[in-house]
Amino acid sequence: MSGSNINNLSELYDYYYDELNKLFKEYNPCDIHKDKNGDIVCRGIKDKSNYEWDKHNILCCAFCNCNYNTKTHKYDKGHWDNGCTIKSLACKAFACYTVRTCKDKTVGEFRGKLFSLMREVYRHFPELYCCYYKNKEQTINYQNNKRYQSS
Repeated sequence: MSGSNINNLSELYDYYYDELNKLFKEYNPCDIHKDKNGDIVCRGIKDKSNYEWDKHNILCCAFCNCNYNTKTHKYDKGHWDNGCTIKSLACKAFACYTVRTCKDKTVGEFRGKLFSLMREVYRHFPELYCCYYKNKEQTINYQNNKRYQSS
C-alpha cells in the first residue's frame, strides 16, 4: 500500500506515522539506548555533536510540552523512561543535526529513505513543520484550518 491510495487525512496520518516508525526501527539512526549509568542517550549526546541539546544532556525530541515541568520550569528526563506519549507525525519525521550530517553509511541510507518519504508526507501535510508535539487530531485540525484560510 502507498500513501497515494488514501484520501482520508486521518488514515494518511496513521499510514505515514507507521512507515516512519518502521524506518526508524529498522535503521535506528539516533542510536537511542541506556548508557552505563542508566541514562537514556542518543548518537548526538554520545558524540557531543548534537550542539543544540548538549547542554541539557537529553534527547532532542524531549523538548516537548508533555515533558515540561511547570513547577521547576525545566524539562524532565524522567518522562523518557517509557518513551514518548504523543503520536506526532512531525516529531516522528524529525532528524536532528547529528543524524542529518552523520557520515555513517547506514545512517546515510536511512536519510535517503527518510527524505524520499517526507516528500510524499509534505504533499498531504504541507504545514507539518508547524506541528511538532501535536497529536493527530491537532495536526489535522491545523492542516484543515490552513487549507480553509488559503481557499
